[in-house]
Amino acid sequence: MKVSKAFWFRLGSIALVLIIAVLMFIVGRGHTLYVDNKTFETPAGTFQALYRTDVWVSESSDELQKLSARERSAFKFMGQSCTLNIEYMEVKNGEKKQASYKLNVPYGLDGIVINVPALLAGQGPDIYMYEFVSVADVGQSAADAETVVTDEFSVTDI
Repeated sequence: MKVSKAFWFRLGSIALVLIIAVLMFIVGRGHTLYVDNKTFETPAGTFQALYRTDVWVSESSDELQKLSARERSAFKFMGQSCTLNIEYMEVKNGEKKQASYKLNVPYGLDGIVINVPALLAGQGPDIYMYEFVSVADVGQSAADAETVVTDEFSVTDI
């Protein structure tokens, strides 16, 4: 039985696509990590915003972000994990403290929000990490839910 050149080209193409898929899965995809310094209320408790927070992500090309109370910043990085470095002061003229956290990004989340006060309080990822939902997306889904009925107005004989 003779195997044609077309068979080998097809087999090579399929192998190449599978190799690229495996490499992309290992490397991961790009993520946007939103870091906020806001008072956060959950069933686990209330976490007060910090006076001053300096945050940077080791795997990101973005620079150090300085956050006051009630502020949010964004970082872009590749992969399924990142190292979040935090320098913070709880009160004005207080002692500056440092912390570093290795975060694993869940596969199902696109925009991840990390609440720094809850993270520093030692809460689990189910408390300090949640998915970012933009206001435009919320407004769009409400507009999609509204249906327009066009058949109740019809042209009749005049």
